[in-house]
Amino acid sequence: MVELPAAVPKFFSVTAETFKPEITAALRAYDKHIVCLEKLPEDCETSLYSLMEKAIKAYANRGPNLRHGIALDKHITIILSQAEEERPLCSIYFNLHSPYQKKPATKPAKSAGWRLSSPGIISVSCVGIPMACVQR
Repeated sequence: MVELPAAVPKFFSVTAETFKPEITAALRAYDKHIVCLEKLPEDCETSLYSLMEKAIKAYANRGPNLRHGIALDKHITIILSQAEEERPLCSIYFNLHSPYQKKPATKPAKSAGWRLSSPGIISVSCVGIPMACVQR
């Protein structure tokens, strides 16, 4: 259990179990949409809980003008964001890439916006109602 900064009332403590609905939605999305040879679904669940604890610690120890706690590994990014409510907002992202994606022969000029060859992103962001976005 991690104590939150003074901006958040002391009677509310945050644990990984606080975000169980978001973790459950992320696991469903992972199982349905992602093929990852390096991380089995069981390993994904373990990683989600471990990263959630790290994100909670980062959130609790953030600076006075910062609003986020972030934890990530090669495949998953978790962001906890300060909200008007006691409970922080939680976003879980799966960082995807394809080993079969062709690399450009020359370095392209930098441009604003997304490139068509950019890696796909699957995000699960829960603010009241679970929502899953899939981009391939």
